Amino acid sequence: MAVNDWLPTVGGTILGLAGVYVTLKSGKRQQETAVAVARMQAEHQAQVVREERGQRRRETVYKELSQWVIDTHGYVRKLHEEPAGKKRPDLPDALPPSVGGSEALWWSHEIGVLYQEFRRAVNEFLSRFRSARSAEVGEEKLDLNALNAEFEACTKVLRQILDRMRIELGAHRHHSRP
Repeated sequence: MAVNDWLPTVGGTILGLAGVYVTLKSGKRQQETAVAVARMQAEHQAQVVREERGQRRRETVYKELSQWVIDTHGYVRKLHEEPAGKKRPDLPDALPPSVGGSEALWWSHEIGVLYQEFRRAVNEFLSRFRSARSAEVGEEKLDLNALNAEFEACTKVLRQILDRMRIELGAHRHHSRP
């Protein structure tokens, strides 16, 4: 048998095997790509679910915080409206319990800063109010201008907190729409 007789057979076999190899390699690449795409889609879906769950938690926590700042401001407003009256709420019992703790982990940095500013403003008002109450007992002149300024500071920060919450929660709803 001459070389010319078996060369086309061997060459055809080699080319056939190379074709099978290339096809297998190509199929494996396609499979790897499909797996990678599926993994990326699953990771994206999981991320979306985590973000939605986090946003729902943030909405709940912000609702609790907004209720606390509104209740606290209402308490401060009652004190402010009747600084010389006899119908004042008791200081120790009327101030709503504080919020924070693990809930604060869900606050944005801006909300945390505003919360601290609000607490400071409320404490300043209460300090000024107690001083005014002591001045009444001693029949000294009340500094109503300072008391009014502290009340306005509380009101300003209350508005800032509520506005910031609306912005943050509204921005998320806007981004999550298709």
